[in-house]
Amino acid sequence: IKDDGSRPLLAGDVRETLDRLCAQRDPLYREVAHHVVAVDHVRRKVLTEQVLSLLALDGIDVPAQVAS
Repeated sequence: IKDDGSRPLLAGDVRETLDRLCAQRDPLYREVAHHVVAVDHVRRKVLTEQVLSLLALDGIDVPAQVAS
């Protein structure tokens, strides 16, 4: 993220600010999430299959061209 002044929340130490914001926001995001998917070290195909499976469990039909 470029420090060009257009993102005032990120003024100063960007890494520290992003870490703090993540720590503050993560519990809120998890509280309202229908599902939480771990993405670290997961291959794209496996991740896609996991997300599509979760959508199917929620009754959301994904068109074939999107799923492939």
